[in-house]
Amino acid sequence: MQLRMLPIVAIVVFGSYCAMPVQAQFYAGVLGGVSTLSGDARSLLGPSATSFSSYEPKNGGAVDVLAGRHFSDYFTLQANYIWNRNRMHLSSVSATNGTVQGYQETRRGSQQSVIADLLVYFRHRDSRLRPYLSVGTGLVHFASSQETVEQLLGGAVLPRQDFSTNMIGCMFPLVWTCA
Repeated sequence: MQLRMLPIVAIVVFGSYCAMPVQAQFYAGVLGGVSTLSGDARSLLGPSATSFSSYEPKNGGAVDVLAGRHFSDYFTLQANYIWNRNRMHLSSVSATNGTVQGYQETRRGSQQSVIADLLVYFRHRDSRLRPYLSVGTGLVHFASSQETVEQLLGGAVLPRQDFSTNMIGCMFPLVWTCA
């Protein structure tokens, strides 16, 4: 997928040099807000086994530190450091041949990412409403730690108390902003 994006990025970068240039303008900022994650659940039903699991996240804090440079009225390069933390409740139950195993626990999860974005605006900088497309990639670090185990049934296997992972992340949001 990354190789397919290379021609598009090359065209946009080349286009930014061909667009009518304006005086390059640097900017930086800090944003704070609420991090909302979506929950999920899964059920498996079979003749001799039934199992389900659910994941219920709670709202948490988020901070975005950003810096960028406008290359023209329509092209901007931006770097972001994004941090968020959320509590979550995990539940899982499995019933196999009359034996029930399960758990319910509270965990804390956090995510940190460093993302470079190319912003392509669809209107001139003087416009009051400026939609833009943001395309970017970077590194994402996710960590989770167990806070409490509320319920443990049978010989249920809990997730590791602490774990983390690193991955490459991609961002493709379409955003509308008002001046």
